[in-house]
Amino acid sequence: MINRLSIILLAIWCLLTWSATAHAFPVVGAIVGAIGLSGAVATIATYAITGALLVGGMLLSSALTPDTPEVAQPGGVEADVQLGSNVPHRLPFGQIATKGHYVYFNEYDDGKRLDQVYVLGTGWCNRLKKVMASGEECPLTEIDSGTGWTKYAVELPDDGDSPNLWVTFWEGRHDQPASPALIDHANAPDRWTSDHIGTGICYAHVEARYDRDISELQSLLSGNTLLFVIEGLRLYDPRLDSTAGGDGPHRFDDWRTWEYSDNPAVGLYHYERGYFINGMRVGGVGRPGYRLITEQYMAAANVCDEEVELADGGSEPRYRHSVVASEDIEHIDAITAMAGAMAADRVEMPGLFGVIAGAAQVPVATFTDDDILLDAPKTFSAKRGKEDLYNRVYGQFSDPANNYEASAIAPVIGNDDVVAVDGGHVRTAKSDFLQVNSGTQAERLNRIKYRQNRRQASARHSFDETMIHLTMGDWLVWQSAKHGTRTFKIIRLARDLEKCRITVDLQETHTDVYGHSTGEETPIGPVPVPPSADQRPRNVRNLRLQATAITGPNGQTRPAINVFWDTVTDETITAVVLDHQVKDQPSTAIRSLHPRPLSGEDWSGTTLVSGIQAGQTYEVRSTINTAVPRRTEWSDWVSIQTSGQYVVQSAQSLYLNAVEWVTAAEINASLSEATDAADAAQEVAGEALETANTAKDNVQTLTGNVAQAAANAATALTDSQTAATAAANAVSAAGEAKAQAETAAADATAAASQSAATAQSQTESVMREVINRIDAARDRQVITGDAALANQALVRRLDEGREASASYTLDLVSQLDEQTASTFQSFDVRVTATEQGVETVASAVRTVDTKTDDNAASITTLEQST
Repeated sequence: MINRLSIILLAIWCLLTWSATAHAFPVVGAIVGAIGLSGAVATIATYAITGALLVGGMLLSSALTPDTPEVAQPGGVEADVQLGSNVPHRLPFGQIATKGHYVYFNEYDDGKRLDQVYVLGTGWCNRLKKVMASGEECPLTEIDSGTGWTKYAVELPDDGDSPNLWVTFWEGRHDQPASPALIDHANAPDRWTSDHIGTGICYAHVEARYDRDISELQSLLSGNTLLFVIEGLRLYDPRLDSTAGGDGPHRFDDWRTWEYSDNPAVGLYHYERGYFINGMRVGGVGRPGYRLITEQYMAAANVCDEEVELADGGSEPRYRHSVVASEDIEHIDAITAMAGAMAADRVEMPGLFGVIAGAAQVPVATFTDDDILLDAPKTFSAKRGKEDLYNRVYGQFSDPANNYEASAIAPVIGNDDVVAVDGGHVRTAKSDFLQVNSGTQAERLNRIKYRQNRRQASARHSFDETMIHLTMGDWLVWQSAKHGTRTFKIIRLARDLEKCRITVDLQETHTDVYGHSTGEETPIGPVPVPPSADQRPRNVRNLRLQATAITGPNGQTRPAINVFWDTVTDETITAVVLDHQVKDQPSTAIRSLHPRPLSGEDWSGTTLVSGIQAGQTYEVRSTINTAVPRRTEWSDWVSIQTSGQYVVQSAQSLYLNAVEWVTAAEINASLSEATDAADAAQEVAGEALETANTAKDNVQTLTGNVAQAAANAATALTDSQTAATAAANAVSAAGEAKAQAETAAADATAAASQSAATAQSQTESVMREVINRIDAARDRQVITGDAALANQALVRRLDEGREASASYTLDLVSQLDEQTASTFQSFDVRVTATEQGVETVASAVRTVDTKTDDNAASITTLEQST
């Protein structure tokens, strides 16, 4: 009877105790976490308790599920932009870096302006912290704000005072309105309307002053260049809810009361409860609050908030996390990532879930070998299996100083004694914490994992009713005569109410597992040095100047400036830009671009020649152009006095070089050829005149013959037929003589004209050649401004030489014109004389014709008389 009563009273006490802490009936639980038993859930069989408490003879047992293979856990960085419509909801917990989901593109204002929309996450997020372009942070200046949105001007490299990019951060409130700017800019109007609300969607509206000729801005807006760093979800914190055992206005069913938190325990609690927007669950598990052991989450959140001193003299919260919990991943993966960020043990029991953050605890009980029930199964193992043991731990974390890419965690390396204990074998474990943005936190987490692994002992013991109050996660001290004194934590537990006993599985632990000192932050082994925040140069380094002089052909010399800088090794630098000017005279500034030389050539300087004067003080500054846009800057002005050396050719030498030694003798020779051609034409005209005179004489002789023939005809009527024939022949001969005279005169005139034209053409050709050569030489001096002859004084001398040459040539042409005119004047006189002679011949012919007609009449009369 007494034993039966004891069992009933014990069961009632257990029921009341567990009801006060867990809000559910206790049976058997399993605790898993940093010790490596993740995912196990106890399977329990028990008697039902209904109405009056009934406890019968039953066996409480638990079965462990085998360890699951390691899977990739979600982190807080989305390094690539997401495209398309099939993108699930993504809940951003803590500070995350994302390129977002690219959902909208719009040009307006005749293509001069651009809108883009990037969805950054689902849920009400806190604020935009950074915008990074191609790995470079771009300063933000708040220029406007309203309920649920803030607009920033984004400072890009070389923007000056006129920004070209703006970002409006929409927080994703559950009552969020549509963006008025996107509605106004929509092209066509139905592309973004008042119905495009985005309730509960956190997004960035990017506006750009868009110029198709600016390749740098185009690359920024390519869709995969901008990285947004945001403080993610505002969350419900039960510690701040006065209705849930906390103190404050937070209410889970009122999103307006939530606040931003990167506390892993707060994030895990809200994820377990589920994230709801206007009654619809968009992420998380969705467990009712009574199934969560709220007190454990609150205690874990307090552990996470504890400040930890750092070696640099500062401090940070013990645990923080950065997790993007996408709707398409398994809940267990997100839960494991959040718990892992705080080295937590997850508590899972039928109908109940809890968490215990990684921190040393005060043991709740101490037992000896005598407290262990001898009639119950018991086990002890002092060592782990070799496959579960390691003496070095490596891993990576998401490093803000490395553009949120993965950087190495300082490795945890056991000393030689530890390796010797492991048989001299180096055994490594890989432990990444991509859900953590702090290298020191990640190092602490790996030290916890290493130290817990080296605490190898495990045991199973049963105790009587004096230990019935134990629960999972409790720490116990075992003072064993055989195995020594050790500290353990309870990882499995089962109560047998019938036998009034409790059976626990124990895993060795110690306060030093979670201990921390600033000296431990020094890496034991070699660690890759993470890149600095500004790993890309913004300018060439160590700008230096040297005065020099350049010697060209014919001994001419002019001043120049050698510009030096440290050899450029950054492959993203495409050109060095230099400004040089007379000191303190900005109006004389000249900007020059010096592109990267061919591959393999040293790139450490150049020479400035353009506009450099002798004996002047100049100043030079530099900056760079880069393949991808990033912040660049101008150097300070560096001054130097140029050389006083300045040697140029004489004006005569410049003129002779310019015309390529076309001398006056050559011009005279060409003009002489033209004069000779005119003389030849005059000779031809003389010969034609002689021919005409001969024709005239012939006509005169024939005329005499005709006259004689007419006389003979008159006196010799009997021989009239013969006389008529002779007269006809005389008339014919006179006609031929006239034709010959006309042809000779025409030939003489044509030959003279052709010779004169040839002479004039040759003269003009010589003149054009001289002037063209002078112009070409002058142009060469002007175009190649960095050559030895490039200055205004020399150009003026060339102009003077050109004018002198043209004047001299024109004088020669004028002389030729005068000579030609004189020659043709003489020729014209001769031609006139020839024409007069021809006219005389024609007159004589007419006389012959008249006489012939008279003779014909006389012959006719004679014939009639006859």
